[in-house]
Amino acid sequence: MKKRYEVQTKFIYGWENVWKNEQDKLVYFKTKKSAIKELKEHVKNWNNSPHVENKYSYDDFRVIYTDKYDHTFLVFKNL
Repeated sequence: MKKRYEVQTKFIYGWENVWKNEQDKLVYFKTKKSAIKELKEHVKNWNNSPHVENKYSYDDFRVIYTDKYDHTFLVFKNL
């Protein structure tokens, strides 16, 4: 397994990476900075859209890091 960061979304059953690209594959980031930047842009764009009624909260997301040994670390929660 490669070292990577991912943005996870909180669900009733727990945390899951559901971020997908145009090819419908899960998105992983090479750096913590790029993962956090993507999360901030996503929340900002959603919350500023005039078509949404429910706003996103940063409490519903987190960034984790998985090392090459498959150890997982919480990197960032609650912006």
